[in-house]
Amino acid sequence: MKKNWLEWCVFALGLVLTLSILGYLIFLGLNRGEQPPIFKVTVGSPQKVSDGYQLRVDVYNQGDVTAQSVQVEVENRAEKARFQIDFVPEHSSAKGWVVFSQEPDRPKGKVTGFTAQ
Repeated sequence: MKKNWLEWCVFALGLVLTLSILGYLIFLGLNRGEQPPIFKVTVGSPQKVSDGYQLRVDVYNQGDVTAQSVQVEVENRAEKARFQIDFVPEHSSAKGWVVFSQEPDRPKGKVTGFTAQ
């Protein structure tokens, strides 16, 4: 049985897409950088909750290596809050939440430790 033009078009499109994705993945694998994790921490605005004030914390890994067991600390005046994020992949972000008993004025977040391979 002879294939019609539509079947050939679908075959060609599928082949082009498959080869393009394969080529892109090979390119990424060969050109992967080795820059260690570099973090950017942003703290959101406080939201009133029953226990105090809750803040969202975003941790962005700008490096080329996945960070594990990322220790994050948020400080506001004399109060500190800490939490841990299991994984922050390369060029990705993860989020967590902290709660303060008093309304935060200018909270600052930082990464205090992590492991990487």
